Amino acid sequence: MSTSETVGGAMAPAIDQDVLQYIKDLAIADPVAAFPRSRSLSAVAEDVEQSFINDKSIVSFVSGVSSQARKDILNATLLAQLAAKKKYPDDLQVLEWYREFINVLTTIGWNVQGSEISVFKTKGDIF
Repeated sequence: MSTSETVGGAMAPAIDQDVLQYIKDLAIADPVAAFPRSRSLSAVAEDVEQSFINDKSIVSFVSGVSSQARKDILNATLLAQLAAKKKYPDDLQVLEWYREFINVLTTIGWNVQGSEISVFKTKGDIF
């Protein structure tokens, strides 16, 4: 079952009730503890190229992406980061963190492409 709502005078896409329940039940890390420095989405612009870096994520936008879409993407990324951080708080668990991050994004409806992980090992000094 899904639901639609009016946002800014336009009909927003239907939201699956199972996804809403998943988000409500999702255990997440305390945002203040996870990211002690307060940030605002007011820096999100429109009609310009922008990039954002936060907790193992780099998010870039081309100029054609609306500011609302950018905010939605950044908020979804934050949700996935906080859920992964709650489940895998140790920075040494980066592979598990990444898998949980991708799992949350796909569960809430993202179509994630190219989420493979490659391991790089050196046989000696590079320099």
